[in-house]
Amino acid sequence: MTFDTKGGTPVPNSQTVDYGQGVYLPTPEPTRPFSQFLGWVTANGDIWSFATAGNPNTGAPVRSDMTLYARWQSDEFKIDYDLDNGTNDINNPTSYVYGVGVTSFADPVRDNYQFLGWFDAPSGGNLITSISDTDDGDKILYANWKANDFVINYSLDGGSNHATNPTTYTYGIGVTSFGDASKTGYKFLGWYDAESGGNAVTNITDTATGTQTLYARFEKDLTRIDVKPIEKRIIKGSTYSWQHTHHEPVLYDENGVAVDGAKLWAIIDGKVYDENSFEELPEGVYDVTFTNVNPLTKAMPFKSLLGRALIKEVTAQTTATIIAEDATIETKDPAPITVRYVDQNGKEIKTATVYTGKNGDVISSAAPMIDGYELISLSDKINAVITDQAQTFTFVYKPVNSVQQALPTTGGTLPRTGEMENGWHLMVGFLLVALLSFLSWIKIGKRFIRKQG
Repeated sequence: MTFDTKGGTPVPNSQTVDYGQGVYLPTPEPTRPFSQFLGWVTANGDIWSFATAGNPNTGAPVRSDMTLYARWQSDEFKIDYDLDNGTNDINNPTSYVYGVGVTSFADPVRDNYQFLGWFDAPSGGNLITSISDTDDGDKILYANWKANDFVINYSLDGGSNHATNPTTYTYGIGVTSFGDASKTGYKFLGWYDAESGGNAVTNITDTATGTQTLYARFEKDLTRIDVKPIEKRIIKGSTYSWQHTHHEPVLYDENGVAVDGAKLWAIIDGKVYDENSFEELPEGVYDVTFTNVNPLTKAMPFKSLLGRALIKEVTAQTTATIIAEDATIETKDPAPITVRYVDQNGKEIKTATVYTGKNGDVISSAAPMIDGYELISLSDKINAVITDQAQTFTFVYKPVNSVQQALPTTGGTLPRTGEMENGWHLMVGFLLVALLSFLSWIKIGKRFIRKQG
C-alpha cells in the first residue's frame, strides 16, 4: 500500500500486508499550505477505513497492490471591492480559493466616468486583472475612474473669443467662469444658452453633462470717434501743415449723439497734439490715433486722474498719407475748396461757399454767424491751399434755444463723454485756436510768396 499526499508533507512510508488484511493509518497526518487534510481516499474517491492498532484483521481488506490519496480542502479568502460610488458587476466573485484563484474580473460602471481598472491601492498601486492560484489572503480591489470630458462650443456672432476660455470641461469640476468675447464697435452683454432669449451663462456646474453651446450676445456701442483716412499732396521739398481739426474727427456719446465741443487729441509717431497744435509733416505715411482723453494726464496728479476716470476713453485709428509731387503739379487744373455749414445731423443750414483760384492760392475762411445757430466746431477758421485735389471743409452748428435754461441752484453734473469741465477752458481754447490760425496763415502766406518769387 502506497500513499500520494497531493503535495502535502511528509509522505508516509508504504505498508506491506497479507492478502485480506487491513492497513494502519499512517502518522503523522500530512500538511499542505492553505489547505485542510480531510483523509485518505481511493482512486474512486471512496474514504478508506483503516485497521485498528494491533488488529490487522480490522478495517478494509487489501486484496491487491494499491495507492491511497490525500484529500484536501483548500482555504477560501474574501474579496472586497471599493467602488468609489460605482456599481459592481454581478459576476465578480466575493471570494477565491487557494490553488484556483480568479482568472478575470468584470468592469463596474459609474455615470459620467470611464473605468480605468482594478488596483490594489486607493491611489497609485498596481493594476489587478486576476488572482493567481498561488495567491492567498483576503483581497481589496479599488475601482479607478476618470471623469468624462465634454465639449464646449462658442457661437461668437462675428466676434472673437477670450483666449482663456476652455474648449472642454470635466464632469465633477465644471467651469467657474468665462472670459468676455469681443467685437469691434460692440459691447459684450454676456454668454447665453440660446441664440435669442435663453438664460445667461456665467459658469458650468460640477454636475453638468453633455456638450454645451454658449452664445455671445453683443450690443452696438455708439460711443465712438468717427474719422476718415487722410491724404494730402505737397510739392516736393515742402511740408504739410498738420492741424487735426481740419480732418473732422467727431466724438459720439453712448447714445450715438455728437458731443458738442468735444476736445480731442491726436497721437502721431508717439507725439501728442491737441486741436491748437501745428506740425510740419514731410512726405510719408503716418499712423494717427485720435482720443478723447489727454494721454499726458497719465503722469498727472491724483485729481487729474480722478477726472479722467469719469470719462469713458474712446480711440480711433487712421492714417495720414502725405504725397510729395513735382512742382508741375501747379500746371494741373486747380480744384475748388468747398466750405459747408451743417447742423449736428449733417443737414445743410446755409448754402456752401465754394472757393476757386490757381494752385498754391491760400484760402482763409472764417465761420459765419448763422441766425438761430451756434458754432460747435473745434475751430472757427479754416486755412487751406488750393491744389488739383478737391477739398471740403465743414463747420458744424447746433440750434440755439430761444429760452435760456435756468441755472441749477445746487450741485453740479459730471461731464459727459468728451465735455470740458467749465467755460473758462473753452474760451482759452478758442483764443489759442484763433491766435495759432492767424500765425499759421502768416507762415503759409510767406512760404507762398517765397515760392512765387
